[in-house]
Amino acid sequence: MYFRIKQYCNIIPDYALYFTFAKRKSEWHFIYPKFWKDLLQIIALCIFENDTLKKRNNAIGKELYKFARHVLDLPCRENNKYHYKSICKKITKCWICKKNKKEYMRQSLTPGHKICGACYQRIYKQKRKGVVFMNPFDLIANAIKKYPDIYISNKTEKGICCVTGMECQTIRRKDIFSANFTNANLLKAPDSDRIGICAAIVLKYRPERSSWFANEREFVRFDKNLFRDMFLNGIKNSKYWSIYITTSYKKHGAFFAKVNSCSNGNRRKYGIWRFEQLDVDASDGRKNKNWYKIISMAYIENEISRKVMETLDCPGYIIKKIGIGIWLKFHSWAKDKYQNPLYKLCCYLLPSQEDLKNESK
Repeated sequence: MYFRIKQYCNIIPDYALYFTFAKRKSEWHFIYPKFWKDLLQIIALCIFENDTLKKRNNAIGKELYKFARHVLDLPCRENNKYHYKSICKKITKCWICKKNKKEYMRQSLTPGHKICGACYQRIYKQKRKGVVFMNPFDLIANAIKKYPDIYISNKTEKGICCVTGMECQTIRRKDIFSANFTNANLLKAPDSDRIGICAAIVLKYRPERSSWFANEREFVRFDKNLFRDMFLNGIKNSKYWSIYITTSYKKHGAFFAKVNSCSNGNRRKYGIWRFEQLDVDASDGRKNKNWYKIISMAYIENEISRKVMETLDCPGYIIKKIGIGIWLKFHSWAKDKYQNPLYKLCCYLLPSQEDLKNESK
């Protein structure tokens, strides 16, 4: 029935037909052979008379229901508002907001628990507005202002991007990757011979192979003072953002970095950083400040070098210089933390000796 309707009336959007047949009403299949032209007319009128998706869907469902009941000579169901009131008399406690509400409670994804309508809409029915950035390639391609020159030997066509594994506008894979490319294990769809436009732009953008910060509006090269402020005070005015820090400048950071956003549960200004080949969980801002404060005090006031803090291998003359009590106190705090990626990132973000001299002047 779906393909028959599309054959004779291409102007009807697919979503309208999907909505109609998703109801799985047996009446449609019964009245279709004899009244399929009437069904076409009803659906087309609903499309033309309503301007929004919600209004069209509601109109199609309502009119087809009435038409089916009329053909089968069956009465329409009465309004169920009285039944709704009868099941809402009990005051029930919502499992999430912990409030007592006199309304119909929805089943949650957690077995045995029920939630109110407000919590249900906020968690399961919340719609994302604007562009949704699911990977760093789309985020960086949208953020950079000056695109690199990409050689496109043939026209773009729709296909599967070998980098992201998503269906989009693509070009030939061999125009971007040479025969010396050895990181095929990082590709989401290694068998595809096409690569997306966004991925091609990012891979040809040279600053992407350095340390950077990107959000939905800008791409910023590494600045230790700026990144230190982001680490301690959080990322501001960014719904989607990603950070990559490297010292080797050999890897494409977009392959490894994580996209942090409000939509995946990270509603704070902190998130996951990519530092070298480590994923740093910097989602706890209080923990970030506490660890950095202890490490910076040992570095600046007690003059413990960065190398000593990273390895906890302190020579005797340094212990004699700073004092055995100070070293033992710091060693007891850091011995179970110095292998943690967060600890290593704190050490890396410490100011250089030149910066400390300039600040003292």
